[in-house]
Amino acid sequence: MRVQDRHLPWVVPSVVFLLTLSIYGLTLSPTITGFDSAEFVVGAYTLGIVHAPGYPLYMLLAHVAAHAPLGAPAFNVNALSALFAALSALVLYFAVKRLSGSLWVAGLTGLMFAFLRPVWAFAVVAEVYTLAALLAALLAWACILYEEDPSAARLFWVALVFSLNLTNHLAVVMVFPLLLVFLWMRGGKLIF
Repeated sequence: MRVQDRHLPWVVPSVVFLLTLSIYGLTLSPTITGFDSAEFVVGAYTLGIVHAPGYPLYMLLAHVAAHAPLGAPAFNVNALSALFAALSALVLYFAVKRLSGSLWVAGLTGLMFAFLRPVWAFAVVAEVYTLAALLAALLAWACILYEEDPSAARLFWVALVFSLNLTNHLAVVMVFPLLLVFLWMRGGKLIF
């Protein structure tokens, strides 16, 4: 192994995260935008309730961001969306790296995901979808880790990430039957 090669396992994911976050930062909306953005910023700032289902996890995290001393509340909440999207690309990198064993395949996958038009569009405004993407990536990674070692501790992480997903966006309910089938196919090691 060359001296430079030993740093690659840290360089590639760092580039994925930092490049993604930097480009999102350059294109970040400085204020509220259309659709639900204004409602999310005001709801986060006041810790109010937004339209159903209310997105409790997102609103709590956005409340902290809205009061951060970085800028206007709208800018801060938009920046939080950018952070979630960049973290999604990073977690996707680690999941694909675990499956493929290739730094380059994982790196390109993370970057391609990050710069998909819908991902980028929601990464620069106040929206719940980037947190949903992060939690979905974490759920996939937790399932990959559980498949490698079906222990109670790893099953706990799958359940925790799924539960956090439920507190952000209810669309994850559609994944539940697939999650049960996945766990059952792992040898029926369900803990009930």
